[in-house]
Amino acid sequence: MFDEISEKILAAQNECTLSWITQDGSPAATVVSFLYAEDCIWMTALAGSARIRAISRDGRVAVTISGKGSKAGDTRCVSMRGSCEILADAKTRDWFFPLFSRRVLHKSRVGASMMAKSMNTADNLVLKFHSEKVIPYDAQRMMKMANFMP
Repeated sequence: MFDEISEKILAAQNECTLSWITQDGSPAATVVSFLYAEDCIWMTALAGSARIRAISRDGRVAVTISGKGSKAGDTRCVSMRGSCEILADAKTRDWFFPLFSRRVLHKSRVGASMMAKSMNTADNLVLKFHSEKVIPYDAQRMMKMANFMP
């Protein structure tokens, strides 16, 4: 489903922009941490948050992940649109939060373990994003050439 550049970005990054549709039909977005696993983007949000209410009403969302500052390279990104499931079951939380925490706090095993335990509550829901359309963007080659212009 993903091209080589998109795979590099997904492997290198742990932060994305999640966009959803508000009650009045306007777009809204925020930056969140994510985990890429099982061909899905996995995120979390608190049960009472505006994004949970919005996604409950309309599961159509968009996700954008930039390569900025990573080994994937600047001027690269992958944008996706699709649907988002809200999961609240203990089995999903028990699987998700340890992996998510290790991804976010990859330099601290102890910190990641503490984070996973503190986040794994019934109020902390798991968002599972299924991509339906993937739009990779790679301007790296053009930017490199432009840097050598007089």
